[in-house]
Amino acid sequence: MCAKIHLEAIGTSPNDCQIAEDCGADQIELVAAIELGGLTPTSAVVARCVQTVSIPVYAMVRIRGGGFCYSREEIDLMAQDSRTCMEAGAAGIVFGAVTPAGMVDLGAWSQILDAAGAGEHGCHRAFDAVADRISALDQLVALGVARVLSSGGAKTALQGSPRLQTLIQNAPPSITVMAAGGIRSHNVGEVVRQTGCTMVHAGALRDENDLTPASEVSYGSYKVVDSGQLASLRNALDNISGL
Repeated sequence: MCAKIHLEAIGTSPNDCQIAEDCGADQIELVAAIELGGLTPTSAVVARCVQTVSIPVYAMVRIRGGGFCYSREEIDLMAQDSRTCMEAGAAGIVFGAVTPAGMVDLGAWSQILDAAGAGEHGCHRAFDAVADRISALDQLVALGVARVLSSGGAKTALQGSPRLQTLIQNAPPSITVMAAGGIRSHNVGEVVRQTGCTMVHAGALRDENDLTPASEVSYGSYKVVDSGQLASLRNALDNISGL
C-alpha cells in the first residue's frame, strides 16, 4: 500500500477552510485576492480560520500581484505581515522572492523568516522563476524552509512533470517539493505517477455571486472552494494511494 498523498487546498475564508477540511484536505494555504494569484489575508481572517479548523493553516505573504522582485519597502511591509500572521495563529507563512538575476532573494527571505519566527514555512511558485531550481532547493533548506510549490516551471504540473520529477528526486530530505499547477481529479493520478510527489496543491474553486442588486454596474463574482471538485480530488488521491 502506498503512503497517503497529502492535499493542500487554497482557501480565502473560514467557510472555505471548513469545506476543505470536510472534503479531506490535509492543510490550507490561506490567501486573499485569489484573482491576483493570492495576497496576504488579514490577521482577523487568519485568526478565525485557525479557530475554525483543526488542520494547519498557512498564510500567504505577498503584498501585491505581478512578479516577485520586491523593493526594500515592500519587504519591510511583508516582514510585518509575516509577524502578524504568525501571531494570529498561522502554522507558517508562504513566501517567495527572487532577484532580477533569477536567484533566490536571500536577503528578503532572511528578513521575512526572522520576522515570522518559528513555524513550518513554505515557498510559493516564485520558486519556478529562479534559473537554477536545484541550487535554489539547497538555499531554501539552509534558510529552514520546509516546502516549495512547483510545476517544474511549466504552466501546469503535468506539463512540467519531467522537471518536477527531477526536483523531487534531488530534494534534500528536509524539504518537500509540492506539485502545483492545474491539478484536478482527472489528472492528479498522472501527475503523481510521473513525478513521484507526495504532496499536491490545488485550487478547487468556483465562482460565487453575492446579493448586490443588479444594475448597470457589474461587480463580478468571487472565488470560493468547490466542495464537489475538492472531494473528487481527495477521492482520486486516495485511489492512487490505495487507501
